[in-house]
Amino acid sequence: MPDRASSERRDLSLTALYTAGAWQAFGLPGSDLLASDEAARVFRVVNFALRIARFFRPGPVLRETLRHRHALIDHLVEQSEAPLVLELAAGLSPRGLWLSGRGREAVEVDLPDLMATKRRLLERSEAGRAALARTGLRLVSGDVFEVDFDALLSRPGPVCVVAEGLLVYLEPAARRTLYEKVARLLARRSGDFVFDLLPPAEEPPPGLVGQLLAWLMRRATGGADFDRTPETREAIRRALLEAGFTSVTTYEPATHPALVPRPDAPSQTLVWRATVRER
Repeated sequence: MPDRASSERRDLSLTALYTAGAWQAFGLPGSDLLASDEAARVFRVVNFALRIARFFRPGPVLRETLRHRHALIDHLVEQSEAPLVLELAAGLSPRGLWLSGRGREAVEVDLPDLMATKRRLLERSEAGRAALARTGLRLVSGDVFEVDFDALLSRPGPVCVVAEGLLVYLEPAARRTLYEKVARLLARRSGDFVFDLLPPAEEPPPGLVGQLLAWLMRRATGGADFDRTPETREAIRRALLEAGFTSVTTYEPATHPALVPRPDAPSQTLVWRATVRER
């Protein structure tokens, strides 16, 4: 079994809280139903620390990176003709709320603690409880490497699989395992796999403050950290094609500025769409 984030070893609740705070700050549809004081506090504290880091070493801004990443992924999900959307490691993302409110079927998968937190947040309000009652929204507790994707989908047909903020934590062997699992699903149905992954080879080495923040994150998340195994875009593209995808396309703010808000804001993200079409 390849090394990967598991429920026993890695608790990514800190990153889930930060992104939830970001979605609320950006006013994404449905983010108000998942808002919490804890997420807002984590968002403020982390941004303060990152502002200090940028004073010593200017570079991409995390909140702008998340804003651009989410916008690019949303565009590709909306562009996909698949009526079913399967979101892996969904965390506290409001995407499923947005999609199910527009008539598409959204199935979200994440570790039990995160799914329990998401349910609890939604159950606080009448609107949240109404969202939970939608037939087009399912929250599933489980490890993305272990759950049966086909069993989660209520009907046949194309599917758009989304993995936002997940693959950066996986080592290359684990990423290939996930590529193959998703490609097998899409070979039976057709559709798209949309995810973000900036090759570690393109990332600048962290400065002293960045190293301190990484250490704090490892302490807070039980050891989870970004994978920095050297890997190029071409290596990732080749791995996707070898896994069974028939085409691979990349998107980033510099090449698709019309798809993101504040395109000139300093960010660094790369979104991939790997496709399998019916032959």
